[in-house]
Amino acid sequence: MKVGIIVGGTGAQGAAVIRHLSSLNLYSLRVLTRNLNSVQAQALTALPNVTLVQSSPVGHDEASFLTAAEGADFAFINTDGFSIGEVAEIYWGIRFYELSVRVGIKHFIYSTLDNLGPSTGYKQEFHIGHYYGKSRVVEFLESQKSNATTWSAISSGPYVEMIYEALAPVLSADGKTYIFPYPLGQGAMPFINLDDFAKYTAHIIANPTAFASTTLEVATCHASGEDIAAALTTVTGYPAKYINTPVNDWLEKTFEKEPLGPNQRVGLGASSGHIDTGLSEAFFPLTFGQNFTAWWNVFNHSAGNKGIIKRDYGMLDKILPDRVRSVEEWMRKVEYTAGEKKKVLKRLNQVAENAKKEG
Repeated sequence: MKVGIIVGGTGAQGAAVIRHLSSLNLYSLRVLTRNLNSVQAQALTALPNVTLVQSSPVGHDEASFLTAAEGADFAFINTDGFSIGEVAEIYWGIRFYELSVRVGIKHFIYSTLDNLGPSTGYKQEFHIGHYYGKSRVVEFLESQKSNATTWSAISSGPYVEMIYEALAPVLSADGKTYIFPYPLGQGAMPFINLDDFAKYTAHIIANPTAFASTTLEVATCHASGEDIAAALTTVTGYPAKYINTPVNDWLEKTFEKEPLGPNQRVGLGASSGHIDTGLSEAFFPLTFGQNFTAWWNVFNHSAGNKGIIKRDYGMLDKILPDRVRSVEEWMRKVEYTAGEKKKVLKRLNQVAENAKKEG
């Protein structure tokens, strides 16, 4: 078996990748985790060919990475910008590549997001911290020409599974209609189904030469608010409606649990109180409110696969002919029940817990 090291393996994306790679019975996987006893970590230990490696309390450190990376063939890296913030995400993405080169890892696969800065003129209304952080790492990777470690990147977007959680519908006041209250305007969300993301990642790992020094941009579909509501009605039979909603209303609903409110700075919860208040803006430049206002702004300008975020769906069909192609198809695949809720983005809950501990 080839040996792979996974950073970010207990999150929604990383866990999907590990489940798929484990099922192939081709790889022995070493997964870094801050908590060996967490529910997410223990679920991974039940899978064949998976070994957990203890990392630092914030999940990113050199010593544990180097321990796990000894003799590894490839690394899959998904740094957590929500936990550590935009600035640290840039550092750790670059540093993990440097350490991979040092120990002789053959293939470095980095999970990224669209490079929004150049295409939008770096306008503040489109500054999404976790997009900017990851794409700057890829810009660094593109400058690497003279070492033996091949790099590849895979760029995705919002998980369609978020319809279980942050994008879940709510019942109307009369209890007869499911409402999708998004600040999406006439735009579209470039969703990705996590199971397919895992398959694309496996394809990159299996074909390192074909994807050397390139970024594969993946998505399931560009779905408008009307598309999502229509999918629920078609699959479940329940009436559903999309309502364009002010972004502040969505922020208050999504981040209603204090102290993780819209004004909490992204990544500050990971500092354990060691960052002076006066320096917080330098290390953690965006609040959750600013970050996700820009998130919606980008999707408002991505309608019909013609705006800021675009995908080559014909190419994706060739790579993964059996991929999920719509929200409706995803709902049928998972047997989605109207109003069904599940926890998807575990990090938001962890940041809230960290903030509570720090008072």
